[in-house]
Amino acid sequence: MRTSLRILVLLCCLALLGFQPQSADTLTPAQASMLTEEDLQQIDTILDSLANVDNILSFSLSENDQVIKSRYYNGAKADDKNNVFSVTKSITSLLVGMAIEDGYFTGVDQRIDTLIDADDYPLSEEQAAICIEDILTMTMGLYWKSDLTLEYHSLKSSDDPLRFILDRKLVSTPGTRFNYSDGAAHLMSILFTKATGQSLHDYAKEKLFKPLGIENTQWNADRNGNNYGGVDLYLSNEDMMKIGQLMANNGLYAGQNIVSPAWIAASTRPLVKTGSSASHNKHYGYYWWIGDTLDIGLYAAIGHGGQFIYIVPELNLVITAASYGVVADSAANRTFKALRNAIVNKILPLYAKSLVNEPV
Repeated sequence: MRTSLRILVLLCCLALLGFQPQSADTLTPAQASMLTEEDLQQIDTILDSLANVDNILSFSLSENDQVIKSRYYNGAKADDKNNVFSVTKSITSLLVGMAIEDGYFTGVDQRIDTLIDADDYPLSEEQAAICIEDILTMTMGLYWKSDLTLEYHSLKSSDDPLRFILDRKLVSTPGTRFNYSDGAAHLMSILFTKATGQSLHDYAKEKLFKPLGIENTQWNADRNGNNYGGVDLYLSNEDMMKIGQLMANNGLYAGQNIVSPAWIAASTRPLVKTGSSASHNKHYGYYWWIGDTLDIGLYAAIGHGGQFIYIVPELNLVITAASYGVVADSAANRTFKALRNAIVNKILPLYAKSLVNEPV
């Protein structure tokens, strides 16, 4: 009792002296970060150098839900929307998990022949056996060219995108071989609408974007009203950071459970090998790239031209970056590589060093 009284008296005295306890929002980056002041200055230097990268729009870094570094380039602002290209796929993954939780799908083992009218789209026995998980892991087995730009435009100009996808030759047993495919992601969108009766965008606006405070989104659709499951969602840097923080907190945002923690865990575990020799993207989950750098586990949403949401779960660390990607492939690739290099080879090693407290 005496102790409590003493604490109360002390707090009153401090209040009279003008003392205010610091909230997380008023912490300086040095106080909020696990990095040293020297490391933070090095990150500033890295971010300064990115100003020389063509088409870059934004770069932000968050620890424990607090943005400690944020930089905008080429006149971009925090709330400017940008086509995030294949980051779209990772958002589609979240929505599929939510739809499963809502009972629209029976699970990731549900076959596509339960959702596609065989009279309109006859399926071979092998095609009929393709399941939701095969589509989410890019292992559905239907041929898709490595020239992603050409395939992307062919899909968008198709009169019947579903037939365009299903008419492809089956080149591997479903569930066995990774083959990155915008066709797979768009097939997932079409199946999503058949199962839920809603487009991905309409469902997202109510179930995902509204709880996160994400507004005024654009998501392009095919001529049948199906949003492109793998591309053409427009988000701001702030929007991507909210998605990243949602993932880092296992589906929680501002105290609200938006996505099942079980789905976050299931979709970000290494399910298939991508064939990459780089450790940071050697595996794939449900539309998430998975790997590690210097023994720090991570997963990421990655898009053409330099769109990134990197999540390091053990550090509650989120890194986002965006660029204007509607440029020649050569320019888009240069921007992509410069940003990925900054994240994977420059910034994340600083965190690896801080974890082991020894030079990288």
